[in-house]
Amino acid sequence: MYRLALKNLWAYKRRLLASALSIVLGISFLAGSFVFTDTLKGLFTDLFSSTVKGVDANVRATKAIKQSQTDNGPYGDGRSSVPVSIVKTILAVPEVAAAEGSIQGYGQAISKKGKLVKTSNAPTFGYLWVNDPELSPYRILNGRAPVGDDEVVLDRSVMKETGYKVGDRAKVNTLEGAKEFTIVGDATFGTSDSALGAAAVFFSAKGGQELLLKDGEVQNVLVRAKPGVTQEALVKALDVALKDAKSINGQKVESITGAALEKENLEFVNTVFKFINIFFNAFAIVALFVSVFVISNSFSIVVAQRMKEMAMLRILGAKRSQILSSTVLEALAVGLIASLVGVFAGMGVALVIRALLNAAGTGLPSAGLVLKPRTVILGLGVGTTVTLLSSIFPAIKASSVKPLAALRDVAVDRGAGSRVRAIVGSLLAAASAVMLVVGLRGEGGTGARNVGIAAGLSLVAVTFLGPLIAKPVASVLGLPWFGWVVVVFGGIVTLGGAGSLVLVPKQPIVVLGSVLLVLIGVYLVRTGLSSRTTAGHIARENAIRNPTRTSATALALTIGTALVSALLVLSQSLTGTFRGALDTSVKADYVVASAADIGFPEEVKDKLDAVDGIEATSGLRFARFRFGFPGRTRTVGAVDPAAFEKLVDLGQVEGDFTKLARPDTVAIAKKSAKDNDFAIGDTIKPTFPNGARPTFTIVAFYDNAEGLGNTYYLTSTETLKKYEPSKADNFLYVKTNAKDKKAFVKAAEKAIEAYPAAELKTKKKFADQQIGQFQQFLAIVNALLLLAIIIAILGIANTLKLSIFERTREIGLLRAVGMSREQIKSTIRWEAIVVATLGSVIGVVLGTGFGTALVQVLGKDGSVKLTLPIPFLVVITLLASIVGLYAARKPAKDAAKMNILQAIATE
Repeated sequence: MYRLALKNLWAYKRRLLASALSIVLGISFLAGSFVFTDTLKGLFTDLFSSTVKGVDANVRATKAIKQSQTDNGPYGDGRSSVPVSIVKTILAVPEVAAAEGSIQGYGQAISKKGKLVKTSNAPTFGYLWVNDPELSPYRILNGRAPVGDDEVVLDRSVMKETGYKVGDRAKVNTLEGAKEFTIVGDATFGTSDSALGAAAVFFSAKGGQELLLKDGEVQNVLVRAKPGVTQEALVKALDVALKDAKSINGQKVESITGAALEKENLEFVNTVFKFINIFFNAFAIVALFVSVFVISNSFSIVVAQRMKEMAMLRILGAKRSQILSSTVLEALAVGLIASLVGVFAGMGVALVIRALLNAAGTGLPSAGLVLKPRTVILGLGVGTTVTLLSSIFPAIKASSVKPLAALRDVAVDRGAGSRVRAIVGSLLAAASAVMLVVGLRGEGGTGARNVGIAAGLSLVAVTFLGPLIAKPVASVLGLPWFGWVVVVFGGIVTLGGAGSLVLVPKQPIVVLGSVLLVLIGVYLVRTGLSSRTTAGHIARENAIRNPTRTSATALALTIGTALVSALLVLSQSLTGTFRGALDTSVKADYVVASAADIGFPEEVKDKLDAVDGIEATSGLRFARFRFGFPGRTRTVGAVDPAAFEKLVDLGQVEGDFTKLARPDTVAIAKKSAKDNDFAIGDTIKPTFPNGARPTFTIVAFYDNAEGLGNTYYLTSTETLKKYEPSKADNFLYVKTNAKDKKAFVKAAEKAIEAYPAAELKTKKKFADQQIGQFQQFLAIVNALLLLAIIIAILGIANTLKLSIFERTREIGLLRAVGMSREQIKSTIRWEAIVVATLGSVIGVVLGTGFGTALVQVLGKDGSVKLTLPIPFLVVITLLASIVGLYAARKPAKDAAKMNILQAIATE
């Protein structure tokens, strides 16, 4: 029996290839996600390790508040700065060999054309140049280190991007605007042009302090020990020497070893990549879940083909256990081989993921891929297990069929009305409904999680109830009316392709795409028209003949369309809410947005205020503070109180918003005030990251936090400056009374041309810029979900192959009585469209429903309003027709090529 099982693998290799391909796709994505994240994690681990490789100790201020790693911005962790004079104290310690102040801030080179330079989507940094080669991974390649206040060194990636050479004069954008420097050298990060794509500008010690932070201050001090002194001994000596030292804001100063600093960095890497792993693995699980149905159907095909063979084996004395073990052995062999191929195919998937992210502008570095033993073991284990589990029911079915029954040609599915199936499916549907109600009553992350659980339960419920749903829905979709829908859709596709061929400039890719659209459209029209014929009637009957198999095949597509639909509802609601909030809340005519990594100088406001036609302006900048018990980190916005109400609709305001101009005052959104039981005149005592703990008096409450991007705390710019060292605004609202808007825009852009980080935009363009970032992410998600759709296509093709096998004699008889090959093809194609549309209809309904529920939960505070993308949802449903047509191509050709006499003679 074992030898027979191995021979059967070869005998039915074409059928088993589809199973193998589906598991290869699923495992390749699982392995690819691990390879991709392991590779990136390795790169960033090496990066953070190399930055502190020669550092034996780090001297810094203690943290005023405990924050999560995600609260830390790209320009430091929010600690207070320390006086640069502390370096002399450290150098006087006998165990110290070298010590230098360090600042990581903002500096961005400007090209010769006046554009901000980014070598990738990685951040751009400004640093103090560290002279001691052991304390810094950067090395001068050409030229020398910066000494004067007007000298800089650029990393090689920036030099290559801009074409600058050592000795050139170049502008660098700083928090004080664009300033001109002499390039005195270029630097490499070790042997690389940059630190994983992050562009760097290096300033001299004194000049950099003023531009990056404040004159006489540094963020921390890097210390190298003398030979023979351990890091622990160095820290003990520093603790003694610095026991009375204080930070700029009066906090204590602490010393930690270089090893502890490296550990902190690696904890941050692990935190970030833990989320990335979860994100990609979620898609891998979806792919594997879809693969289960395809694999199960594939083994059903093999079992159906070999039913009479197995019956003969039973008659000859084979036991049920032998038949079962034989089928399971085939599954084991297929699972192992396909999983192994999938693991190595995951290397290619990792490259595709990186290419997709780079296409979205992330600028991820190229590097050798990392394939860990864990990935191989997990891929083989999961793939083989999934394949075995998917083959269990076909194997049991194969072993339990009585020999005499199997010798008869019995292909009708009788499992659609199974009582057990109905009971289990109903219980799961009820559980899904309960979780949905619980989720809708909850708020925030907890409510969203419960809605997600309800969505998962509903998909499992559909798995059981699918046959009960498939028969009536497929019978309705198979009627001529849906054929006319497909005809109209095909006509639109044809006209769209023809129109683009005529109207769009003639480029090879456009011509190819247009011709392809025309062919698809014509194909759809022909197939849609066939629904009115005998071929269409036969296709409808074939789709409902075996509802269990049809629903299992459609479910593969259901999962993909459900996820896409839910994401569409969520994304359209978020973008619609943002646009709506901007239109109704922002009374300003223009918004100055930042093209840099960190805002633009506050001087931009002064320059615009001098332009004729300005009615009112106000910057908006953000900071973090924490208050309350146990305390949460919150965002506070800073504005110009005298002008802000003219620029942004705050809704109904209680108290006097203009009193915000007084020192140490705050206005709070009514929702937050209600949650914390605040009243006008109450005080709060927030703690800022740099250690400052002022007492703020509440002077006003306001309704519309959504118009400010859900900012629930506002203070004045002058107040925030005392506790937050940033010199930059994130946004600047501008209202004008100028009659000639074009002349005003021209004058405003002229006024701020010295600040390339500041871009004047209309409200619409500003909204487009903000929404574009989210839509890039959504495009990546949908591209990853495409894998589930590909697997679903395999499932539909498999079902059609099984249908053709079961109806071999029927097809032969139809051909014998005059049915043409084209009519046979039309039958197969229409059946595929019905099955594909069945899956997409169920998926779109589920996805839209749970996407709506998710929006309701997230928008309980009014921050998100529901927007249903009806046209997109309709298009998704109709695109199932194209999916069905593509899946039917090969099976339809195979059916049409059948030899009539051989088909009739089939038993």
